[in-house]
Amino acid sequence: MGDREYALLLIGGVILVSLIGWFVTRLVRVLKMMKTINLEIARNRGAERRYWKARRRRLLLSLFPFVRF
Repeated sequence: MGDREYALLLIGGVILVSLIGWFVTRLVRVLKMMKTINLEIARNRGAERRYWKARRRRLLLSLFPFVRF
């Protein structure tokens, strides 16, 4: 293996670690928001409860990179 292969491996590793860090950060944020939304669902009834359930659904879909919350 030459220097070029090691450099490509290093670059790939850095990109992989960055992607994992980005995903974990995003997941932690979503879980915090999910806790708040679940508390609101438990607290409300009727139309407000439907609103919070829809908001929870949008939050879960936001884990996909092409869907916005």
